[in-house]
Amino acid sequence: LDVDDLRAVVDESYAQRQAEVPKVQTIVAQELEHLLHWLREREIIPALVALREHTRLIADEELARAKQRIANLHPEVAPEIEETMDKLVHRLVNKLLHEPTIRLKEQAVKGEAVRYTQLLNEVFG
Repeated sequence: LDVDDLRAVVDESYAQRQAEVPKVQTIVAQELEHLLHWLREREIIPALVALREHTRLIADEELARAKQRIANLHPEVAPEIEETMDKLVHRLVNKLLHEPTIRLKEQAVKGEAVRYTQLLNEVFG
């Protein structure tokens, strides 16, 4: 093995690494895009949490009223009915907010998080 042989090995190795650079750049670009997508989506999360809390608060208030009525009218069945009502309200809130949550996240990814957060604040206070 002489210097020329080593040079040939180094040159070949360098050429192989250089050939992989476009693949690596593509992978990095894709991962960067995924990260940016995730970060944009995260911008709307506080507004979504506030919307869910607001909705859940209203649902819980109405649920408490309904439970009180049932307890007054039919105290013997109130405990069994209350558990069913709790589950019903929880599922209902989740189903009602599922599609809006998806749409708001989609808009956030498009860079519209601030606009939609402001809109939610205006609509729901």
